[in-house]
Amino acid sequence: MELVNRVDALRSLDSTETHAFDNGCGIGVVTKLLKNKFPDVDITATDASPGMIDVVTAHMKSLGWKDVKAAVADSRNLPELPDNKFTHTFSTFMICLAPEPDRIAQEMYRVTAPGGVLGLGV
Repeated sequence: MELVNRVDALRSLDSTETHAFDNGCGIGVVTKLLKNKFPDVDITATDASPGMIDVVTAHMKSLGWKDVKAAVADSRNLPELPDNKFTHTFSTFMICLAPEPDRIAQEMYRVTAPGGVLGLGV
């Protein structure tokens, strides 16, 4: 929760203009924190594991989350995500453990809009 609060202090997540990216979402802990505190936030959550995305998708259905998209993706190469899309990009305990963290950081930078905020938990 501290990461979400710190990112929110830098640029409000409580806006209709907010588009958040949960990169390496795992079972969706950050996505869940975001939806609980900011129910209207638009979120894209990705993970390399189909099993993790299945868990996030089950949460989406059972909790009635709107405006959440979950997909399997390789964080080193995210061609399905356009440049400068997200106002807020999150990654927790993924980039420090993944292969080629420099490529992951480059992709997160690419998809985060100018003036956007990148929140990393490592």
